Amino acid sequence: MNRFTSKNGTAIPSVSHVNGIVGDLRYLRKDKTIAPLYINTNPNQLDIERQEKLIDALVKFGYKTFLSYSITINNKPFMLKNSSHYADHHHHLHLNKQGYNSNYIEIKEK
Repeated sequence: MNRFTSKNGTAIPSVSHVNGIVGDLRYLRKDKTIAPLYINTNPNQLDIERQEKLIDALVKFGYKTFLSYSITINNKPFMLKNSSHYADHHHHLHLNKQGYNSNYIEIKEK
């Protein structure tokens, strides 16, 4: 599940994914395939190092908080950095609108 908005700015049926700010990204797998990953049933397949580097990059871009899913790794509770547990987010990372402050420079073609 990788989802932001359609070209008209909507994301039906989601009402929170409007105008390309809020989005969902599949979790990154250790095997580096694009297959879906359900971290509630296969937590050891989550590539935590790459996932948290992606989160760091998204923070630099202007995102501050994410919705994820609390899992158990090595018999200990684990939550991705800058993330809060949210039901039904066991198969994707949700980029939150709260606290978003775009940190990029738009380059226009001449």
